[in-house]
Amino acid sequence: MRVTWQAIDPVSGIRSVTGSLDGGAYQTGTLQAMYELDLGLHELVVVGTDNAGNATTSTVRFFVTTSFRDMQNLLDRFKATSRLTTKAYTQLSDQLAKARKAEANGNDTKALKELATFRGLLTANLVPEAEVRDTFIRDADAMTVRLGGTPPNNAGVKANTGKSLKGTGRLDEDPSRVKKNGKLA
Repeated sequence: MRVTWQAIDPVSGIRSVTGSLDGGAYQTGTLQAMYELDLGLHELVVVGTDNAGNATTSTVRFFVTTSFRDMQNLLDRFKATSRLTTKAYTQLSDQLAKARKAEANGNDTKALKELATFRGLLTANLVPEAEVRDTFIRDADAMTVRLGGTPPNNAGVKANTGKSLKGTGRLDEDPSRVKKNGKLA
């Protein structure tokens, strides 16, 4: 997603426009891959100052989450950009599909088991690029927490720069989820 902003003051003109994301400098026009951001709440603040010294601040808060669908989209993206081999992509996609199907059918216990197997595949041998591996560990752990499980260690929290993963999985209102004891059509 390209993040842009502008300020207009037809009377005195604009002296400066600055942006920050989560307290750090951030430039307009930034092409931002959402997976590069930590899961959780973020705040984009833009301050425009006119030549008369008047400042206006606009703040946008947004929440980055993950889901099985998001994880599959990341698999597709990393395969398309050659950050995953065909072998890694196939093994991870097949395993994630098992977790997705179990979760969609309301069988969270089986989804957790399949997700643990997915997470177990995330080794340096299969996924040598640390950023890719850490992203999937973070997202798998977030989904584990969301489904009521406990990740095997704190690697997902570490990959999320120490921030809790609670509440960062998909929401209950997710239309792709079948109600408890429901059936997938």
